[in-house]
Amino acid sequence: MTGAPQESGDFSTLAVPPEQQGSGWRIFFIIAGSVCALPVFILGAQVSAALGLQQAVLAVLLATTLLAFSPGLAQLSVRQRG
Repeated sequence: MTGAPQESGDFSTLAVPPEQQGSGWRIFFIIAGSVCALPVFILGAQVSAALGLQQAVLAVLLATTLLAFSPGLAQLSVRQRG
């Protein structure tokens, strides 16, 4: 290693100064993304294996379309009841 820890970004043996620290929200989103992404990846692999690639792509497109229009459908049903 060359230079002081502050120059190289290596704070393994020293306290990280406040100006070099990241926010708690950044860490939260990294961890939350990891926790959510792995199960979704595994689910996608299982759907792909069960349906085949072409039908899996169609299923994803259909589900995405339904989810995209679901707020509008909910709004429409509320207006018709009231």
